[in-house]
Amino acid sequence: MPISNDLITRLGWRVRPDGTTLLQLSLKEEDIDAPGKDRDGISNSWSIRLSGTALLVARGGSMTSTFTGLSNATGLNSEQGGEAQALQSAATAAADDLISWLDANAGTITMGLKADPAKK
Repeated sequence: MPISNDLITRLGWRVRPDGTTLLQLSLKEEDIDAPGKDRDGISNSWSIRLSGTALLVARGGSMTSTFTGLSNATGLNSEQGGEAQALQSAATAAADDLISWLDANAGTITMGLKADPAKK
């Protein structure tokens, strides 16, 4: 997931291993369902869900949240909007969900350092 790039570009955070704020992510195994079948009973579409849990620890306390990304595929190859493309879309959607949560809530525990929680 493009999480660190989004932290930098969308939230203006600096990402460093020695920062004062910790963001710990736990990812679950992707859930792939095949809700669509052709007339022969063979799967021809898939639903892909990626999810996880985030723990944000800063000077003012800690917060946890879950995040999810969902996407669909209608074929195995990229010309048909394939499974690999859908997996990437689900990862992007999960990152968007996480970044939105951080944007809305992180300032409450980083004590006004929302624009740069890694700053000492």
